[in-house]
Amino acid sequence: MTGSLKKNQLIETKIEDLNNLGYGVGRIGGLVCFVQGAVDGDLVLARVLRVTATYAVAKLERLLSPSPHRIENDC
Repeated sequence: MTGSLKKNQLIETKIEDLNNLGYGVGRIGGLVCFVQGAVDGDLVLARVLRVTATYAVAKLERLLSPSPHRIENDC
């Protein structure tokens, strides 16, 4: 999958978990994708920042379907 995934590409993924840094964990094909700003249960549109042989890193561009775990910030 890394061959077809490129930096700055927009991807849609369902977030299944959070990693120890607080990034949402989704999958694109068989490749793990860490999405900054996403939480478990979100369906997101994300922009790819980096692609390696074993994972990709992306940032949240648009929330397509929010997770029931998502809460509003007080400030």
